[in-house]
Amino acid sequence: MDERTSLIAECDKRFVGRRKMGGGYTYYDFLQNHHFDMAGPNPTAAELKHFDEEYALYLDTQRQFPATSALADKQGEDRLTGSIPSPGPPIVITPTKVPIPKARRLAVRPIGPLCEDLSLSCSWTKFSAGILNFLGSNAKANGP
Repeated sequence: MDERTSLIAECDKRFVGRRKMGGGYTYYDFLQNHHFDMAGPNPTAAELKHFDEEYALYLDTQRQFPATSALADKQGEDRLTGSIPSPGPPIVITPTKVPIPKARRLAVRPIGPLCEDLSLSCSWTKFSAGILNFLGSNAKANGP
């Protein structure tokens, strides 16, 4: 088992990309928690530059939000040290001011469509509205 582990470690050092099911290769950047597509098992200089640019954008985004930045830094440290933090108790968020909805009058909508063009959807809407009006008036006439 020790020989197999050393062979896998050697392969990991030589080839950073992993083959995808549909073909091609992918690289997982654990700092960004993001997969990148690559042409081969090892990234080219242009692909490495792209990974670095994406990481710079990621860091800029994290700096904009201090709370998420602190969390990302802590997670990065935990990944490097190998410790897994306990999730702790769930956070309960309760709003301080909840607006009470006001009663609104329901808007009276016309039964028939308002379109005047000759498109199929407009014609179909007019036709179905006409059928509903006919059936409704017929039901009233034959009432209980």
